Amino acid sequence: MCRLMAYLGSQILLADVVTRPNRSITRQSYDARERLCHDILPGSLNGDGFGVGWYANPRAKQLQPAGCESKCIGTDETPCVFTSVTPAWNNENLIRLSAKISSSLIFAHVRAAYPGMPVSEQNCHPFSCGRYMFMHNGGVAGFKQLRRKLVASLSDQIYDEVSSFSSDSSVCFALFLNQLKCPFEKCTPNEIREHLETVINIILDAQEEAGITETSLLNFVVTDGNCVVSSRVVSNPSERPASLYYAVASNFECVDEKAGEYRISHADGQPQVGIVASEPITSKCTDWTPVPPNHVLMLVRGKGGVVDRIVAPIRMRRNSSLDMRHLQISRCLESLLSGVSLPCQMFSGIDLEGIACDDVGQDPRSALGDKTLQSYPILSRVESWSSMDQWSDSGIEKVSSPRSMELVQHVHCYNGEGPGHFGRISALVQHQDCLYTSAFDTDIKVWDLTKHKCINTLKGHTGNVRNLLIHQGNLYSSAAHIIKIWNLQTHECILNINFSSQSREIFSMICICDWIFIGCQDDQIYYLQVDSGARIEEQDTHDHPPLSCSPEHRLIRGDSMLSAQFAMLQEVAGPTFRAPVHGHDLDSGHCAAVHALTELGEYICSGGGDGLVLVWGISDMRLVCQLIGHKASVLAMVTLGPQQLASASRDNTVRVWDLELEASVRTLEGHTDSVVDLVVDRGYCVEDSFLFSASKDLTIRMWSPADWTCRRIFVLPTGHVNSLHVISLAGRCIVGGCNQGTLYQWDLSDETSAAQPLHRIQSVDDGLLASPDTSTSSSARRDGITWREMEKKLRQFVKIKSISGDLQWQDQCHKAAKFLARLLEQLGTEVKLQSNGDDNPIVFGRLGRHPDRPTIVLAGHYDVPNTDMGDSTHDLEAVDGYLHGKGVSDNKGPVIAQIFAVKRLLQLCGTAREMPVNVAFVFEGEHFHRSLGYKEAVRSNLHWFEGAEMILMSNTQWIGEDRPCLTHGMRGMINLTVQVDGPQTDLHSGVHGGSFNEPLANLVKVLGNLVDSHNMILIPGFYEDLRSSCQGRNPCREDTLLSEFEVEKYKKATGIPNTSVHTPQELLSALWCSPSLSIIEIGYGEESRKLRKATNYSIVPRVALAKINVRYVPDQKAEQLIAKFRAHVEHEFAKLRSPNRLEVTVQAVGHWWLGETESPFYKAAAKAIREEWGMEPLYVQEGSTETMTSILEQLLQAPVVQLPIGQASDSPNLPQERIRIVNLQKGCQVMTSLLQELGAQQNEQ
Repeated sequence: MCRLMAYLGSQILLADVVTRPNRSITRQSYDARERLCHDILPGSLNGDGFGVGWYANPRAKQLQPAGCESKCIGTDETPCVFTSVTPAWNNENLIRLSAKISSSLIFAHVRAAYPGMPVSEQNCHPFSCGRYMFMHNGGVAGFKQLRRKLVASLSDQIYDEVSSFSSDSSVCFALFLNQLKCPFEKCTPNEIREHLETVINIILDAQEEAGITETSLLNFVVTDGNCVVSSRVVSNPSERPASLYYAVASNFECVDEKAGEYRISHADGQPQVGIVASEPITSKCTDWTPVPPNHVLMLVRGKGGVVDRIVAPIRMRRNSSLDMRHLQISRCLESLLSGVSLPCQMFSGIDLEGIACDDVGQDPRSALGDKTLQSYPILSRVESWSSMDQWSDSGIEKVSSPRSMELVQHVHCYNGEGPGHFGRISALVQHQDCLYTSAFDTDIKVWDLTKHKCINTLKGHTGNVRNLLIHQGNLYSSAAHIIKIWNLQTHECILNINFSSQSREIFSMICICDWIFIGCQDDQIYYLQVDSGARIEEQDTHDHPPLSCSPEHRLIRGDSMLSAQFAMLQEVAGPTFRAPVHGHDLDSGHCAAVHALTELGEYICSGGGDGLVLVWGISDMRLVCQLIGHKASVLAMVTLGPQQLASASRDNTVRVWDLELEASVRTLEGHTDSVVDLVVDRGYCVEDSFLFSASKDLTIRMWSPADWTCRRIFVLPTGHVNSLHVISLAGRCIVGGCNQGTLYQWDLSDETSAAQPLHRIQSVDDGLLASPDTSTSSSARRDGITWREMEKKLRQFVKIKSISGDLQWQDQCHKAAKFLARLLEQLGTEVKLQSNGDDNPIVFGRLGRHPDRPTIVLAGHYDVPNTDMGDSTHDLEAVDGYLHGKGVSDNKGPVIAQIFAVKRLLQLCGTAREMPVNVAFVFEGEHFHRSLGYKEAVRSNLHWFEGAEMILMSNTQWIGEDRPCLTHGMRGMINLTVQVDGPQTDLHSGVHGGSFNEPLANLVKVLGNLVDSHNMILIPGFYEDLRSSCQGRNPCREDTLLSEFEVEKYKKATGIPNTSVHTPQELLSALWCSPSLSIIEIGYGEESRKLRKATNYSIVPRVALAKINVRYVPDQKAEQLIAKFRAHVEHEFAKLRSPNRLEVTVQAVGHWWLGETESPFYKAAAKAIREEWGMEPLYVQEGSTETMTSILEQLLQAPVVQLPIGQASDSPNLPQERIRIVNLQKGCQVMTSLLQELGAQQNEQ
């Protein structure tokens, strides 16, 4: 059988992977140890030819074949290939060439042709065409019978391009090329995977149609020069597949040149090398992991040369159950690839004004200015530890620190001569006054924290020690595939657990009771139970008998523990919380190495190289949910609270997750390189807690959970921190382990570097509705209690800064959503929180599901706009009968009124079973951010609104101060941007003014032809399709209505000096019934904005833009108005004969809405208003737009009734926002009466 090998990593000589290793592909050509003896592949030497392929540094222009339509002309990215029909072990040219050629991507193949296959150079692998190389190990069963049909499916271009179809491998390569638009086309790894799967399915389908039952072995390896994608396929699952292994490590190096001994090294913990091979090419087999049968392996070069590895099941056409799994794989690859070019953000939250753009991405110490040092104190008081007091000064290096930083001292222990580590420190753990540290030097050091001295060294591991943890009075350590348990008193090894039989390396580890959970290199999470009383008497740890770990003990496969074994685990699993609603049914878990594990209550969370955070139930070992957001490998995780988790990633960010929402509630940015470790300092109280993140950018950041701002930055003089720990002895300290084997310590209690005062974290746990007082039968007494409760809850609600459209406040929006969820739960409501991506969650609720009763939907929003009004507006104040605070009128007050209206109805009826209506709730959090994701979320949850007959909203205002209103119409809205682009850069008016057409001047001329001085829109055809008058108003009430629209009163209230209308009728028509076009803002490019800070009157902007808002009315259509607007603007711009460029962009569209005032629902609302206010309501319209009104009416096929409760003077979204207490109370009563009336109408029918 053929043997193959592929290398992806740093530049290396071909000889170091092809000829020199004692288990190289050349050696395997005559000494293959894992050949299969198969019907179509007899056991024989691999001596029927060989080939090597590699990619050189791109220099020359590449040539494309005739007929190629892909626009991919550029540097030469095609591979070099050398093949021969002679045996690889006897080819001198191969030895000479491989000793002189180096590359970062190498293919090698030795061929064994089975009977009927010709031996020729055209059939030697790797095959190449365009930018692609391809190898095959195995065979296509019944190839002679299938060849004609397979070749007939090829395009003419591919048929002419491939030189031979005499072998099954060459036809497979042709089928792969046939999936591409062009052989020079650059594809993503996911697209290559999909193309490879298509080829496999084509072959298997052809065999099935032809009735071929023999087994095919399809081990393919393909590359485009950037990634390597390989498959291991056996058509008959009961047969043994051809062997295929992979190894991912930090280095592939020679340790004994004479003996040809090479090794896989994990020196710095960062995977820089990936190798795929039919057989291991090193003698240490535990470095290699077999690719699972019928899986595909992808090696992707990521940020900083890191090689990410993804393993995924191959989706056969006869198996559609993997669709969800493949969606997950696609998301992982998209995240990993997007992280390759992820822009670095320098110290988010710090004022960067004055720091040159070139500083971004450099050493952060050199980029930090004095202002930064003052804003975020950088602690430079570093102590280093040594147990050799007699060391001379020559052993201490003094490093000059930047700016105002003090002297830094540390001891170098690189050569093993000192007491410290000489390899990368990988883990820190504290027990009493001792600190245990491990490194990639096989040793575990024990440090006395009181003396800063190394007091012992624990030896026994032969591999790099990755993990340390303290559990049940013992120290657990892992290195390679070995776990050791040490007695903390005697420092003796008491138990050895060996996973060598499984050929996997342990990357992460946690302990829960007597159970050990480990995350491994092979994507799996294993668990086993350890007898805590077990003890090894022998002193030689190398001879300790191992405990075996059965392969079926895999967390991700869902195998359950015995209930008896788990009983004790449940008792001590920690605090529990409501399990999130989920619908995931994935075939398995991670598709890359598991780098991090942490316990979170009744769950275990895992982070992998695929960028995913997965949550597992401890009790049944089943996947609960997956958290998607990181754009690179997840390297560390830490528990923040019973429902919160933080994860660190190679994408330079830290994400804070809420498991109840299954979403990221905050992304912490600022690091400029991979974040490698996290630790929580829980302090002396909750308010004193901090999250620390360590990064390869030489910094440690301290984050406050109160507002998730960065409070301090600790800068290292050299190296980068790989591991962190907070110690508590006579004050708190943060300890970091460096990649150079050095430990650094900062004193957190140092008053000279004290952090800024923290704000107390506001808890929503007390934000629950109190149970109604049933001790009295007086409804007035009950209502009095309700009003006090309602004001209390509104105060707590307003306090939450749920500002949408700004990630800085995303966690506050999640907090507001959970606040509402808990209020609804106290009513007995079913509740669901749904968040789509980074959008704020939507709260769904349902109370009652009686098919014989009408379902009324209560809708609103909990977010407020970002108006920079200061923190004081989030504190509710009662002044002169009014409640003042941000969102109190729009829309937090009305939302609270809706919830308490249902509570009053429950009090009146006794129980939910006696309520005359079913009630559904939907509250969104992106109202001021274009209601992003709202329509999709409602559409996917229509079952929550089953039987909906009416939608009740309260998101408008009265038109006056004393007369209640019912709103029955709103205008639509179109937001557009008109942009004029001119020269490539901004120009100085004193130097270039008058020599060119200025974009801003062009834009002003175009804008001047949109509206005339009487507010008439000049766009041709804009007033077509208008209704003749405002619809739905009752003429008998028109005089009362018009009295609210006196022109002079309107001018005084708004401060407008003069209007373009003269009568109340004209004013009402202009505000409600006529379209309008407003120029909201005129601006210029970001570059001009920066320059104008210094010179306001000299810079001519290269870009000018205007923001336009159009309000349109029934029965106008948005798409037609947009087309007319664009045509008019382009026409006016063309008249200028300007060489500049004009672009019109549609930013948002909201549809108009009209309600039917004669419907039974409006009549019921009017009746409820009469009963509570003692007067008839005014039927009014609004000139504004409410997106969710039209969305709900369209999706639920139910009418909307807008019931405003606030006055015209409430000033929503302004600093003086308020709502009258009487309006809030009566509004709540009106809603309760309306629900009763709607139930009564149903009973009458």
